[in-house]
Amino acid sequence: MANFPTIVVTTEAQLNSAINAVNTGAVGAYVISIVSPILLNAPLLAISVAAGSSLVIQGNGNVVDGSGTQRGFVVQSGRVTLENLSIENMLAHGGDAGGDGGGGGGLGSGLVVGSAASVTVSNVVFNHDSAMGGAGGGGVSASPATGSNAGATGGAGSNGGLLGILVGGGGGGTGG
Repeated sequence: MANFPTIVVTTEAQLNSAINAVNTGAVGAYVISIVSPILLNAPLLAISVAAGSSLVIQGNGNVVDGSGTQRGFVVQSGRVTLENLSIENMLAHGGDAGGDGGGGGGLGSGLVVGSAASVTVSNVVFNHDSAMGGAGGGGVSASPATGSNAGATGGAGSNGGLLGILVGGGGGGTGG
């Protein structure tokens, strides 16, 4: 397995570019080094490390801050290590229902680990991360229905947590 040079990042754009390089690169050992705090204003790319490869994200004591509007790291596949990093102010918001169904669960605000991933965290702090389920749908009216606002309302999605494991976690609400 080849060892590639460390990719040094200082911005959201550089971090996304580095993740893309790992996702699309040759088999090997990758290191992304975060050398200053990063404020997210857009989603991070999901991490999909190829079989036989590995990725270490070195935080160097820095913060990746979701601004209360962005989700943190999503690791879909591969071997990934996060170390010496604070993941703060992340928000995972489940999708709102379309039609009569329930809202989607808000899963894993700081870190989501897919079923094909193996993730190790070392000296990682999760601060002020939250997950919120999506709004339920409008439901359907039963006939005959009487009274004002008769009918049912779809349930809201459940609130997940700061860590989401895609083989479990919070689920969507039920339809009305």
